[in-house]
Amino acid sequence: MKLTDFGLWFKDFYGKWFTTIPQCEAFRIFYDGLDLGKQYSDYDLLIYHNRKSSYIIKLKKEFDKKSGYHIIGRRLTMDDFEVVKRWM
Repeated sequence: MKLTDFGLWFKDFYGKWFTTIPQCEAFRIFYDGLDLGKQYSDYDLLIYHNRKSSYIIKLKKEFDKKSGYHIIGRRLTMDDFEVVKRWM
């Protein structure tokens, strides 16, 4: 097991791990080793709805949506979302 298998982690597209939201163009969001979503360089957020995961990203604010992407318009902050237990 790796340290990144526990808790909330972020990974840039170069493979570097972070415990806080990275200040890079795009990153992926992991919780307990599971890939929950990613924010692209245009600040759109894609939330994965993987049935195998027991957790999901829940946005605390309303953002516009387009083709399954949440249009954040800026870098995501910890105040924008939480990771919650998925109802199975």
